[in-house]
Amino acid sequence: MRETSGVHVVLLVRTMLRGGVARQVVYIASGLRERGHRVSIIQFYDRSHWDDELADAGVDVHAIRIEGRSDVLRLLRRSISLLRTLRPDVLYGFYVESNLLALLLGRRTPSRVIWGLRFDSLEPLQSDPLGRAAASMHVRLLRRPDLVVANSHAGGRAALAAGLPGDRLRVIVNGVDTARFCPRHDDRSRVRAQWNLSSDATVVGLVAKTDPRKGHEHFVRAAAVYAQRHSDAHFVRVGPSDAAFRHRVDQLARELGIAERLIWAGVRKDMESVYNAFDLTTLLSDSEGSPNVVAESLACGIPCVVSDVGDSALVVGDPTAVVTSPGDAQGVAGAWERRLGDWGPEQAVRTRQRLESEFGLGRLIDQTERALSGS
Repeated sequence: MRETSGVHVVLLVRTMLRGGVARQVVYIASGLRERGHRVSIIQFYDRSHWDDELADAGVDVHAIRIEGRSDVLRLLRRSISLLRTLRPDVLYGFYVESNLLALLLGRRTPSRVIWGLRFDSLEPLQSDPLGRAAASMHVRLLRRPDLVVANSHAGGRAALAAGLPGDRLRVIVNGVDTARFCPRHDDRSRVRAQWNLSSDATVVGLVAKTDPRKGHEHFVRAAAVYAQRHSDAHFVRVGPSDAAFRHRVDQLARELGIAERLIWAGVRKDMESVYNAFDLTTLLSDSEGSPNVVAESLACGIPCVVSDVGDSALVVGDPTAVVTSPGDAQGVAGAWERRLGDWGPEQAVRTRQRLESEFGLGRLIDQTERALSGS
């Protein structure tokens, strides 16, 4: 670890379960710690999938252990108590609830407050009244933090449109660990065997959490069209799901006649192997920031087709792989066919080189260090 006269930053995050935000928090925390900064994480809930990795990096993790979003008093009491002990130089939140908490706690400390924006819109994304109220307050208080960091250019534009002065905005796109996410040819047959798929089958994958914005139904409808043209095609959905969500998606797949070709792979820890088992990764979201899934898949040498939201098109880097209407099943299936037909080893190498340059972890940490210091 490099020894420097570093800052002490506390990262505030709602949950450290598996997901794009948590992965970026791990990258940022570990990278800053490696450069000699002191890093602590305060998470609202108790469970975490990253304890061992963060412990190995020397990052302190503190769990408030709230019971739910309405457990505000416990959240405030425990956070205030922790900050009296930690005395950080910077409080850095990651999305709505943690941003609002950072602003409130910043009034009680000399800490610099940074907000993180993780989507391409400031519109309320929650369906419950408390979530909508928090999102509305988040927009009204957008000018209060010392700095706002958007993880996408689309999110930055939304912040400026909402009245944030340009000199209080930084765009720092998500990073990808290209040392971990890389071509692993031996994993293709091994992972496919777990799904009872042959090496020569065409496999289209969707990696996403249980969220209507992630386009699960778009995926199934496009899969039904593609399956009519390609008898060897199978479709794998990776990520968490509850019973109601799975029933709804399964019902749609049965109605469209592709239930036997849709595989539920659940949550996987070995995502670098999973991407390598795909022929193509798709992300048909209605809203995004800077999607980890796209960068990780491309770093593994696997092509992507994405909807034109957030910075998805910027990450994928090829207009032929972008669909403007993710609900157009015929259009999406056609884009899958074109991408699979024109993707080859040379393009995979060029794309990986671009990712290393524009989305590498070194760049993420460099830009984050400058944001923390105010330079």
